[in-house]
Amino acid sequence: MRPGARAVALSAGIAGALACGYAALGAPGCTFGDAADLAARAARGGPLAPYARSYPLQTLLTRGIAALGPSPARAVVLLDAAATGLAVGVVHAIATTLRQRSAAAACAAAATLAVAHTVWSSAVEAEVYALLVLFVTLAVGAALAAQRDARAAGCLGLVAGLGLLHHRALLPLLPVLACAAVAGAPRGRRVRHAAALAGGALVGALPFAGLVAAEAQRRGVPLVDGAYLAQVLVGVPRNAALVAGDAAPLGASLLYVAKWLAFDLAGPALALAPLGLAAVRRRHGVRGLALAAAACGAVCVLPLRMGGVGDRYVFLTPLLPLLALLCAEGVDVVRSELRRRALALACAATPPLCYAVLAVTPLGARLLPDYDAAAVRRFLLPVRTGFDEPERWARDVLAALPAGAEVQAEWGAGGALEYMQSVRGVRTDVVVQRALGARHPGGAAAAGGSWYVVTPVWRDRAARLPHGVAADEVRPGLFRARPH
Repeated sequence: MRPGARAVALSAGIAGALACGYAALGAPGCTFGDAADLAARAARGGPLAPYARSYPLQTLLTRGIAALGPSPARAVVLLDAAATGLAVGVVHAIATTLRQRSAAAACAAAATLAVAHTVWSSAVEAEVYALLVLFVTLAVGAALAAQRDARAAGCLGLVAGLGLLHHRALLPLLPVLACAAVAGAPRGRRVRHAAALAGGALVGALPFAGLVAAEAQRRGVPLVDGAYLAQVLVGVPRNAALVAGDAAPLGASLLYVAKWLAFDLAGPALALAPLGLAAVRRRHGVRGLALAAAACGAVCVLPLRMGGVGDRYVFLTPLLPLLALLCAEGVDVVRSELRRRALALACAATPPLCYAVLAVTPLGARLLPDYDAAAVRRFLLPVRTGFDEPERWARDVLAALPAGAEVQAEWGAGGALEYMQSVRGVRTDVVVQRALGARHPGGAAAAGGSWYVVTPVWRDRAARLPHGVAADEVRPGLFRARPH
């Protein structure tokens, strides 16, 4: 087998093995949080929506997998496992083409990304970030290849256009990658590369444009309506906190970024990435990595400054594939082949060991002060095999409610309740409102009657009750509430 074919086979093998491993460790059904929304959206059917938090591409792919037999929630997990495995394989392939002295450098990049906690945990639960990681890796690979081939520039444009169908965190990274792709091409070919890039972007954006036009027609709003386009492109509610000035200080956000990056890259990667960034300056062909890493780092800080963002550190996701590639550059600086292999092994082994130590010591509780002991262990060790607690819990809570009850629930816990209603058909007579801030959910409760409050199962339940509400606990986490 030729060296090039051998490298491709190795990257494909890594992708397949990791996809199977993530699927084996993945949740069998619905989990708390956004997972229920993704699964329920896929199960409901109907037209796809182009909004920033609708994720039409993920919804479409999930429906296709669910049609083969798995439950909608399990279908999302299988999609995430496959996307993450493929993303790691792409990172390995990119690192292999960057002229490293040793295959250990490419393996170090793949290992760094594969066991980064945010990436790993997104691969074993129903989440949107696994597909985002895949888009980022494809875009970086196409940008680097575009410096030599105009067809790769077209592929970068295609990835950019299709990226509109998924998470918007990809978009701020694309202009930097596009500039690196065009500027890195020979002078006489830059116009050709730019044209290929623009053409690919137009073709890739066609499905999104069709969804935008169809949704505007359904809503009866003009296609050029500013408020509608803002909601489609960035999501007005998610940016409301920033517009209103309700944002965390920049210094606090930077410390937050540093804290979770250290958690994600526990081990040699913390030192290898800066070392690789310094080495990139001496390698003309990979300057785009440094530019993209700098741009993505700035982008990551902006959402964290917004007071209402609940996803927290997962907005660092676009940065992780770039840091993994920089780790490969850092390993390549080391002259000894034995040391390179040892570093690659440490990149794979150290983070899981760190997560295990945090899970069994009081350090984990200090990292996650709002979580109880079981939730801390579950968060720190991303293994969801057989984890059916959310569905069992939601079924029990719904069974304990009287007919027609009105319920306030925290976002994550409420998602599990709504999943059981919309997908499993359990207690559809119960009205679930996913908000704990209001004094009552409305309806009959607004007239002075009682209602029910469901607090998160992993936090201090009594402290999460709405202000001005008197409540009697019916069962753990379920309260009968009345105006106080």
